[in-house]
Amino acid sequence: PGLSSLFEQFDEVQFTVTQHEEDQPIVEVTRANSTGELRACCRVPQEAGQVQKANVAFLLTNGLLQSFVRDAVGESEREEEKVRRTQFVSFVSHFYALSWLLLHQRFLVEAGEQRQVGSVVLADLPLNSSSSSGALLKALVSCLSPEFESVGDALQPVSDLLLPLDYLLTLGGDARLTPDPRGFSRYHVTSHGCSETHLVQRGSCTCSSPTMSNFVATDKLRWKAVVSYFFSGCPSDFYSDSMDSIRTRLAVQLGLIKSDPAICLAPSGTDAEMLVSLAALFQHPNSKIAQDSHSAPLVTVLIAAAGEVGSGTSLASQMKHFDSCAPHISTTTKSEVLPGFKGCVEAVQFPARQGEMGAPSNISQVEELMEECIETSYSQGRHVVLHVVVFSKTGLCIPTVDFARRMKARHSQLVVAIDACQMRLARSDLSSFLEDEFTVLITGSKFFGGAPFSGAVLFPKSFVETFSASRTYPPALSQYFSQGDFDPGLPCLAEAGNESPNFGMWVRWQSALVEIEQYYAIPEIARNRIFNDWHEKVVSLFEDFPSFEPLPTLPRYQLARNPLATSVISFKVLSKGGKYLSRDE
Repeated sequence: PGLSSLFEQFDEVQFTVTQHEEDQPIVEVTRANSTGELRACCRVPQEAGQVQKANVAFLLTNGLLQSFVRDAVGESEREEEKVRRTQFVSFVSHFYALSWLLLHQRFLVEAGEQRQVGSVVLADLPLNSSSSSGALLKALVSCLSPEFESVGDALQPVSDLLLPLDYLLTLGGDARLTPDPRGFSRYHVTSHGCSETHLVQRGSCTCSSPTMSNFVATDKLRWKAVVSYFFSGCPSDFYSDSMDSIRTRLAVQLGLIKSDPAICLAPSGTDAEMLVSLAALFQHPNSKIAQDSHSAPLVTVLIAAAGEVGSGTSLASQMKHFDSCAPHISTTTKSEVLPGFKGCVEAVQFPARQGEMGAPSNISQVEELMEECIETSYSQGRHVVLHVVVFSKTGLCIPTVDFARRMKARHSQLVVAIDACQMRLARSDLSSFLEDEFTVLITGSKFFGGAPFSGAVLFPKSFVETFSASRTYPPALSQYFSQGDFDPGLPCLAEAGNESPNFGMWVRWQSALVEIEQYYAIPEIARNRIFNDWHEKVVSLFEDFPSFEPLPTLPRYQLARNPLATSVISFKVLSKGGKYLSRDE
């Protein structure tokens, strides 16, 4: 049980269970590639205990993975190099197979009995999913022959990358990524690669489960990176260099080479909010972050479309923990201010919709309230962050970009944060925002459909001076960001980051870029035709289902200007009596 889902992720693999003539099941895994065929076959006795089943799982997984890693490593003519490659392949395969078993404990015997898989006794290995990969790697080295010690030591800094991909994708974030016993997160998505036959995909307004093709492609990128790291001498700057590569690929795909923004990568769009508030704080002439608390806020953050942006947006923008854990700390207290930021930031929220009918908030009224709040804040000596949501989860844009430009012209220190996390906009829009010296928040895990979650902040060139060496950078930032997450143009800010890499976020951005690169490979005219066709067909379905009532969206002229805006259709549900169903109903 469970093995078939494991082997689904591998290319060109067939997994079968057949009945032997002696009523003993035969479990067989076959993989064909350019060099021939790998076949692993194990017999499972009818009364097989957990230890025997664990051995079957270990042998099949180990043998199959050796084939894949060997492909990634390639061949060598030098005898010394051949030995090194053989050791690498064997060690990585052992680690992967054992970590997979340890994370799927149903294959292991109950506590008190000997835990042994293959030639490795598991008695001293960490058996809970929260154990660090580094501890597991050290324990594995002690169980294997001494010849593996040098390989284990070399791979210690990237040990997370050796873990099963479905588990790796859940690391380096918050509790939104933590799977329940069924393997689903609180948003009812899974980190396993999913085919259409196994799971109904939800809308991408929040996140989606990765497709099987994405899962396979991401896994290949992961093994390619591990091989590159090991056979290039295990460079100490591997994480920061590989994050720079992600930034470059992202800038190319989004058409940002000319704009040349400073790109800071984040575990999610919510985490990214902290960096925007940080920029506003560092612009304030009287800020003494990390030195004392403040009796009055230095920065006011105006959050537009509240209720239709990330649920943790308000807390994160106030430099508060927004969940029960953080990327680099296992336990946090939700709503607690990060050390060094007490009293620095306040947030004011402006709802996206009003009343039971869900009518969009009047944009003119919202802008009047925002303008009043901006003027009041500056009169009290505060700086302001103005959020402009370019497509909320139900497709709203609030306030207008023209309003933001007017406010920016009036107050040059105003930080305009374009919340483009849905990424339902044209690449030219991103460049235009950066030219206006707006900061832009994006993700790769909503519209693009990468594995949940991945975020980034695009800072215009003018902001690089904001993060100057003269500022004190609170160490609490290291709870959320690694040093390599920050753009190379912000070295002083990077110093406040955690020295430990976040390979969970790294692999989620790899997943996102697989989708982004495939998306932009489709000609724009074809993409627009697809959006329009899809929109027309879905809207026509409402005529057949009177219980579904579409919610008001953007004016038609705005939809025509941006076909991507048609990719969100929201509706309410009516009961037979003609009343709207409540949230609980």
